[in-house]
Amino acid sequence: MILDKRSPPPSDHEKTSLNGSINKAWLSHPCFGKHVAFDGRFLHGAPGEYFPSVKKIDVAEPKTKKPRVNKIGTHVLRGKRVTFLVNIWLNHCPLESEPLDSELVEKLTTPWEDDTDKEEDSKNKLKIGDPFVQPFQWNVEKMDSPDILNRSVSLVVASKESGGPAGDEHTVICNRNVDIVFGASMADFHNASTLAAEGNGSIAIDLQDGVIALVVGKEVSSDEDDDDE
Repeated sequence: MILDKRSPPPSDHEKTSLNGSINKAWLSHPCFGKHVAFDGRFLHGAPGEYFPSVKKIDVAEPKTKKPRVNKIGTHVLRGKRVTFLVNIWLNHCPLESEPLDSELVEKLTTPWEDDTDKEEDSKNKLKIGDPFVQPFQWNVEKMDSPDILNRSVSLVVASKESGGPAGDEHTVICNRNVDIVFGASMADFHNASTLAAEGNGSIAIDLQDGVIALVVGKEVSSDEDDDDE
């Protein structure tokens, strides 16, 4: 999810520009090989509880022993989502970022590494000298094409009759404690995720004041950092 709210400029020491409602967002539903490019200064994340991954199912699909899911029409809201995130920062680096531990780096491998010390790659069943075919290839012709967002949805603040606001979460942005208020109903958030799963997998979202809002708190102290570790 990409929010129409930029990270505070260096001159905003109190990070007050983060405060307030956000009225526009874009939701990109994950699918194999999909590429999304955007200005990294826009706040973004994967709030899975409010915008879960959705998978289409056949209505007549027989019941099997699968992880417990919540059905919405001909879709199911999947459970846990794991995201492997790789950032490229040009001319700056966030203060909170740290290099990956060197011992862990040494253990990282790729399926196309050329292991000349072995007669056979037992994992990939390739013999030295065999032609290599990458397990995944980008569709270069379409990779730089923008999404055609011909679908959009509007979310409003939840009423008591609809169950009230979905909730809130606490996070740290730019070394500040920040509360994120999710003011629409959980059903409306989930419905937006379902709509994003259809079509080309992306959707624009118009947000009424209070549907998604940020409340900036105090600066994170060193004691809090120790507790988080």
